[in-house]
Amino acid sequence: MLLAILGGAAVSIALKIFSSESGNRFGIILGNYLTCIVLAVLFLPEKGQIVSFPTVPLVCGLVAGCFYVGGLVSMQSSIGKNGAAITAAFAKLGLIVSVGLSLFFGERPGVMQLVGVALALVAMVVMNVGGKRKAAADKAAGASKSGAFLLLLVLLAGGGSEGMSKVFDQVGSEAEKPLFLFYLFSMAAVLTGALAITEYLRTKKKLRWQDLAAGVAVGAPNYLSSLWLLKSLSAVPGTVAYPVVSGGAIVVVTLVSVLFLHEKPTRRQAIGLGLILVSLVLLNLPAA
Repeated sequence: MLLAILGGAAVSIALKIFSSESGNRFGIILGNYLTCIVLAVLFLPEKGQIVSFPTVPLVCGLVAGCFYVGGLVSMQSSIGKNGAAITAAFAKLGLIVSVGLSLFFGERPGVMQLVGVALALVAMVVMNVGGKRKAAADKAAGASKSGAFLLLLVLLAGGGSEGMSKVFDQVGSEAEKPLFLFYLFSMAAVLTGALAITEYLRTKKKLRWQDLAAGVAVGAPNYLSSLWLLKSLSAVPGTVAYPVVSGGAIVVVTLVSVLFLHEKPTRRQAIGLGLILVSLVLLNLPAA
């Protein structure tokens, strides 16, 4: 889980450093997925597995890839209607879906772990929905009238993309995990490529080699984080792994942003970080 936290945090930091408005907005994301595909092939013990198309990793991977890109598209659409803060909060609340799937597969967390999950969700809302009360109320009103469906899609797609890792952990095998990730990122790359072409036809912004190259810096930790999370689910309940990895990544990103990128956290972010730290302690207590 610690490796998954560091990998997930590295993805956010790399995106923050390399993001640019000059080129096609899907360039870095496409470069990221192409890098993930290369790494998935390198991690495969038998390369011939790719063309054998085993049903379980193929189906789970394709569905997860659709969730990955669906989350991206729904977030971009929702930001225009609901604002970035509320959209980001609902993306984080996708944790509900992945934790719910863990409960569906028979995991029973202890009382302290349930409190930890609740604190993690509260912290994510506190950190992402800030600003003046009136502004937040106005955003919420707008969301309820025209953007509620988009917010629901953001939550379901974000939770579904991580939740599919739990599904595969239940129905797949340890040896097929790199294959599952290969199909996942291949589907995501195909869909993102289609979006990049659509973006070019609409805005005439081309894919730049700089953005594709920057995607390597994003893709390497992205793949490794996904692999480590998948492996952790074999030993740790999903009701613990998902909140710990998600909350831990937020803590690491915030600390790096403050210490090295000279960003000053808001009071809400500081409160949220405190709640996450308490949540991480509770989640790692043994279930009663």
